[in-house]
Amino acid sequence: MTRKIGYWSTLMQSINGYLYLVVYIVFLTMFPAKPWNGVYDFVLQYKGMYKGLLVVIQILAFCQSFLYLIISLVINRYVSEKRKILANIGVCFAIIFLLLSSANYYIQWTSVRVGINKGALKGLEYLVQFNFDSPVSVLNILGWTFFFGISNIFIAFCFNNSIRGKWVARGFLLNGLSCIITFILFAIGIKQIMLLWTTVLVITWYVYPIMTISFIEEKKNIIS
Repeated sequence: MTRKIGYWSTLMQSINGYLYLVVYIVFLTMFPAKPWNGVYDFVLQYKGMYKGLLVVIQILAFCQSFLYLIISLVINRYVSEKRKILANIGVCFAIIFLLLSSANYYIQWTSVRVGINKGALKGLEYLVQFNFDSPVSVLNILGWTFFFGISNIFIAFCFNNSIRGKWVARGFLLNGLSCIITFILFAIGIKQIMLLWTTVLVITWYVYPIMTISFIEEKKNIIS
């Protein structure tokens, strides 16, 4: 059962992640990124294709956090007793990451969407994700950088020294370090780092297809 859950969760994460990349590129091509100019400017854009693509991106990101927690739990199930503590720590941080991330997207679909539809824009700038200074956006970034990053770093040490194991471990470690660096630089006001962070996240997404293959080939376990 655990192997099947591992297979399907990593397969879905692979598909979900690369689909996210495609939709994200389409979104940025049609609507190039620009500085936050206030909630009224955001509302003028929040319609039609812009709104549709944005919701799809948010749904895919929402699913990523759930799937990551499931994958970390599967790793925790397979890992050896001497490394169990590392997997446990990874799972704990993954749970916090999921809570912060999912809360953000649910707020975007409820409070933000409903507020725009009703024309109740007062105070909405404190909830919109694209306003990087809003408390909700900052908490989401905290989840995606610090907690996701720490979880990745601990999970990275749960793989063996096989060729696949090393590549997966390097991917998790690289993404984890990228997340922590982004967390620090964003905190001191360098918000452009988010673009570089997204690039590293996409590059290291290769770990999930490799894990999918490994779960198919049961005898080639890469978890130490």
